[in-house]
Amino acid sequence: MQAAYNVTERLKLVGSYGVSNLYLASGEAQMVDPAYLVRRNQSVIGAAYYHLTDWLNLVGEYAHTSSDSHNGSSESDDTASAGVILLF
Repeated sequence: MQAAYNVTERLKLVGSYGVSNLYLASGEAQMVDPAYLVRRNQSVIGAAYYHLTDWLNLVGEYAHTSSDSHNGSSESDDTASAGVILLF
């Protein structure tokens, strides 16, 4: 799912959410220990785009990602990035 909103003519905010559920196939538990397999991945992302000039956009982004395994353990990560988009 993704949404974008133009706050002004120069500033656009974008948000997105994605999830992936990974179920065990029949017979898979006998072949491999399912405790170590990923059960769910999900990410929430927010970004801001600023149209500085006709040829230059500034970009900032934040992402939170988490993963859960079939044995109940989980991991998560937070990242931030910034950059520019050159249009020509």
